[in-house]
Amino acid sequence: MTKVSAPYLYRKRGIYYLQKRIPTDLVPHYGANSIQKSLRTRDRAFWMVCIGRL
Repeated sequence: MTKVSAPYLYRKRGIYYLQKRIPTDLVPHYGANSIQKSLRTRDRAFWMVCIGRL
């Protein structure tokens, strides 16, 4: 398996999370600088499938 560089993914307590920055002009609409979403998986191979759905 090849190693994929994904700086927008991180792991907390074994669960993978996705974090993306919101463009400055859209921050007032969302009320935050970034969006964080749990991928609900501990499996590294499975998170690539999850990212494709987001």
